[in-house]
Amino acid sequence: TAVGFKLVGGKPLIDADKPAMEKAVRQFGQAIRGGAVGLFYYAGHGIQVKGQNYLIPVTANVNSETDVKYELVDAGYVLDEMANAGNRLNIMILDACRNNPFGGRGLRSTGAGLAQVSAPSGTVIGYATQPGNTALDGFDGNSPYTQALAQAIKTPGLDIFATFNKVGLLVKKATGGEQQPWLATSPVEGRFQFAGDPPPDDGPGDAVQTPGKGAFDVGDLERNARQEQDAWATWQTEMQGAFERVTGLSGETRQREGWKRFLQAYAQNNPYSEDDETLRQDANKRMQALEARAGTTPPPPPSRGGTEPVTGMEFVAVPGGTFEMGCGAGQSDCAADQKPAHRVSLGGFELGKHEVTQGQWRAVMGSNPADFGACGDNCPVEQVSWDDVQGFLARLNGRGDRCRYRLPTEAEWEYACRSGGRPEQYCGGSDGDRLAWHDGNSGGETHPVGTKAPNGLGLYDMSGNVWEWVADWYGDSYYAGSPRDNPPGPPTGSARVRRGGSWLYGPANAQSAVRDRDAPGSRYDGLGVRLARTCP
Repeated sequence: TAVGFKLVGGKPLIDADKPAMEKAVRQFGQAIRGGAVGLFYYAGHGIQVKGQNYLIPVTANVNSETDVKYELVDAGYVLDEMANAGNRLNIMILDACRNNPFGGRGLRSTGAGLAQVSAPSGTVIGYATQPGNTALDGFDGNSPYTQALAQAIKTPGLDIFATFNKVGLLVKKATGGEQQPWLATSPVEGRFQFAGDPPPDDGPGDAVQTPGKGAFDVGDLERNARQEQDAWATWQTEMQGAFERVTGLSGETRQREGWKRFLQAYAQNNPYSEDDETLRQDANKRMQALEARAGTTPPPPPSRGGTEPVTGMEFVAVPGGTFEMGCGAGQSDCAADQKPAHRVSLGGFELGKHEVTQGQWRAVMGSNPADFGACGDNCPVEQVSWDDVQGFLARLNGRGDRCRYRLPTEAEWEYACRSGGRPEQYCGGSDGDRLAWHDGNSGGETHPVGTKAPNGLGLYDMSGNVWEWVADWYGDSYYAGSPRDNPPGPPTGSARVRRGGSWLYGPANAQSAVRDRDAPGSRYDGLGVRLARTCP
């Protein structure tokens, strides 16, 4: 904070368990979007398993290699959030190169220290010591590496590379050459320095020759922030004027169309004001009242259900209707991106009775990406990215079937999850254990599809088992401006939406209103897919 950074959540996260760590990483990824400099600092235990680096929560209980992905936090998750943010510079600092704390309990397949990984574009990764080596803890509450880091980042005038070089020299001196920090980096545009003008020569790191002040320094960041705030103020004034123009339109038909255009044009969230949210909520209420009077709910087209002829995937006919989408009746612990609850009208469609299974994926693609062979072909496919699903759909649609297969929209998914738009906490009712495989009842593994109770439409595992990709780009404020009829989601974005929770997440994530997202290329255990289709 002394050099201008803000802590996620306003305070340090100390002695955290896995859910708290993963939540903080998600919040971090959200906070650094829009151009901020992201700095992720971790001090504690970390190990490498099969070349992957893992951070160790305080509650971790690892007895074998199979426990690692359930008990520890993959450091790659942090790098993914950084890459997804699309900002100019990210700094990851890992003072975590420690001995394996689980060696006495059977976890022998770890390497010493941490593994070196490739830094994503615009990223600098600082390790407390060289790859494969272990770092010292220190004797006064901070390690030699963190002590050096705290000193170096407050040294004026050093660019980021000179700063880490100073850290290395200070650590080398403090440990008598026993520990040598390491840096991994990709090309970084411009110049970044933590603090002010060049200092006098006062320590080992100051022998480094650093370049003069460049185009990218803290002063530029301050100017950019002021420019951004001014731009948002202008945008807010334009939004207020647009609201007044729609209010002045004559005739309910013109006003209804005006509010729809207003909500689409001003769906972005102003980070410097809450006035935009107030206007959107007011506009949404006015539009819904006009639509209710006009009776504009679209008629449901015929939908029959049936079976895909090659894989045997079963589809259930979902009749069209209108429902309240988002955090409303029957929900608890709602996040901001689940609000406001809003009316949505959908035409009829068909949705997969089950999640796509490993056997069905193999029948189309020729291979199974999941590594849970013991579960069998009737388990849902996992470790498939949104981009992988597009390849699956292309092959499926290329077989000449009269029906066209696709991902459901987010609105279609939630409507079907809620048994046709009912105010249900989970997909089918309020009993999460009866309806969903989650981390409290799954035994740490995926389960065959259809082994929990179905919802009111006869759809299985819409809560739990695996997360399910949907078609939409993710937008944290999209609900405020969502059109009522068949909303398609934001036109662009950096992440796609996933819904439903999974066997390795808590039951709260399996609730019907919960939204989450990942980059389209993300793959991991517990991430799968369910298809929709349209037939003539």
